[in-house]
Amino acid sequence: MGEEKSGKNEQFWTRGRQESYHTSKDFGYHLGYNLGFESGFEKGYTEGSSLGYNNGFLAALRLSEGTGAEEPPGAGPPHGRAYQAIRKLIEGGQVRILLSGCAAREAETLFKLLFIDAHVVARDLDNCR
Repeated sequence: MGEEKSGKNEQFWTRGRQESYHTSKDFGYHLGYNLGFESGFEKGYTEGSSLGYNNGFLAALRLSEGTGAEEPPGAGPPHGRAYQAIRKLIEGGQVRILLSGCAAREAETLFKLLFIDAHVVARDLDNCR
C-alpha cells in the first residue's frame, strides 16, 4: 500500500510538472509575442510619423503661391512663398541649413528634391537605427 501511494504521488508530481512546463511555455510565448508586437508597433509608429512629418513638410514648401493648392509631383521646382523666402536667405548667405539627428539623411534628400542646399553636420549617425 505504501508503494501504491508513492506511485500515485510520482504520477501527480510528474503530471503537475508537465502542466507547469506547458503553462510556463505558453506564458513565455504570449509574453514574447506581446513584447515583439509592442516594439514592432512603436517602430512602425515612429517611422510612419517621421515619414508623415517629412511629407507634410515637403507639401508645405511646395504650396502654390496664392492658390493654396499643391503642385502635382514632378512639376518642377516649387514656387511657394516659404520656398522663395528660404532660397533668398540661402542665396544671400544669411541662412545655412545644417542637419543633425537620426533623420538628417532623409531630410537632406528632401531638401535636395527642393533644390535647397543643406548639409549633414555629424556623419556618425549609425547609432540611430
